[in-house]
Amino acid sequence: EVGEERFRKLFNFNPVAINVTALEDGTLIDANNAYWNLTGFDRQTSIGRTTVELKVWDKETERQKFVSKLLKYKSLHNPNYKFFNKRGEYRVTVAFYELIDLGDKPTIMSMFYDVTEQRIAQLAMQQSEERFRKVFQNSPVAIVITTLTDGRIIDANAAFWELSGHDPETSIG
Repeated sequence: EVGEERFRKLFNFNPVAINVTALEDGTLIDANNAYWNLTGFDRQTSIGRTTVELKVWDKETERQKFVSKLLKYKSLHNPNYKFFNKRGEYRVTVAFYELIDLGDKPTIMSMFYDVTEQRIAQLAMQQSEERFRKVFQNSPVAIVITTLTDGRIIDANAAFWELSGHDPETSIG
């Protein structure tokens, strides 16, 4: 069937990691290549095993709490799902979970968008900004930041305000 073929291509070649598990017991039914790459799991040894057996969940009771919540809301979103994959790599993903019917079985389709590199870059940027701010604020040298076009003061450090005698409340902008 054309529709199923199209779905299969979208599923298999999607850069978002996707898996499908049985709602009842968490058995892994299928997953795409992005999922295997992200998690480090192997298709041959993972399909047919439960997510508890695969250590996605520590305990069945934790999985059941998740399932209850999913049954209540039909769709869940976790913007900060963190885990270590089978290769020991720390990963951060944006996760989406949807209840779907696959044949006669209710299933969970889980989608994971890997944002690890973006989060690492974001953290590095924040740390760099913090270092700049500390140097800027604590420098004994007067520093002022202005716009290029008209020289409006955007910010200045304590040494600048002391040296210039200007008031930051009335001078910024």
